[in-house]
Amino acid sequence: MAHILPRLISSRSSTCASSSSSLSKKVTKIIMSSSDGGFLKRALSSGNDGGDDDADGERTTTNEEPNSKVTFRPSRRASQKKNKRTHPSYFCPACNAQCKASVFRRHTQKCCPDIESAVGKETWMTEDMDLIMAKAQNHANEMLEEMKRLAYTDGARMSHAGVAQTLNVTELRVKNALRLHSKSIPLNNDTTPIEVIFENEDILVVNKPPYLRTHPIHRHTGTSLINRCISHLGGKECYIVHRLDMDTSGVILFVKNPLLTRGFAEQFMTREAKKTYLALCVGVLPLGKEEVQPFEVNAPITRCDKCKEARAVSFEIDDLEAKESRTTFDFFSWKKKQ
Repeated sequence: MAHILPRLISSRSSTCASSSSSLSKKVTKIIMSSSDGGFLKRALSSGNDGGDDDADGERTTTNEEPNSKVTFRPSRRASQKKNKRTHPSYFCPACNAQCKASVFRRHTQKCCPDIESAVGKETWMTEDMDLIMAKAQNHANEMLEEMKRLAYTDGARMSHAGVAQTLNVTELRVKNALRLHSKSIPLNNDTTPIEVIFENEDILVVNKPPYLRTHPIHRHTGTSLINRCISHLGGKECYIVHRLDMDTSGVILFVKNPLLTRGFAEQFMTREAKKTYLALCVGVLPLGKEEVQPFEVNAPITRCDKCKEARAVSFEIDDLEAKESRTTFDFFSWKKKQ
């Protein structure tokens, strides 16, 4: 857009040179501080020069010549926000996917045909989304109770495939329903105090003690760091963006605002966030001329054969479960073997 504007303005007559120059300066200033594509509209609306707003939200500028007129349309992002306001979305009761009313029935035909048939053709033809969603939710609740009875009853538990075959639905339908139900159960509070290193309205940084899990094995159980953080926050949930092993102590970052979860998690996934460990090592160390030299281990790690919770370096070329790992070792002290 930045290289189009000068060519657009230069095609105007010389009588509007001063007006075009001021407009170009405004637009250039906005370009430096914004990247959302709507800078032209804001630059025009923030100016003091003349201009009219059309009924459809477009902004036009005019100069002294009667036939000279430049029209700037709203950005794509502004149009998307307007469509969201005028076209509300609905959540599928089976998988919680967000759909517009125009494609909601098509989605249920692929995701949960049992809900689509339970709503009924007559109800779909009314296009009354409140009535459609009420019937869909009622059927989804009834199916969920049957799935829970078959999957969780002591002494007669069935697998997801068995539940799906009994209820004549797909296995994915059963998995999605039980997963959403599990997520709806709030985590238990653990009133054990935590050591807070830093806290503001968006993040919570705590010191994890050793021999404590970062998250619980099951939502019904406590005894994990996140359960203690929830108790510290007065029952409000926080979100995990990275974790430490149960036996490891150290700093862990939790996010309070769910909108920030992805950004923080990506920093740990892409190794942008640096982590430093202090560990006791046993073995042969690489010696320099007079002392132990820092070294790096760049080798994939996988599950340990001797202990299922431990990890070890993988020497297999075709190990699909191995994950990339790179660790730089430095030394504070060491004891030579006698």
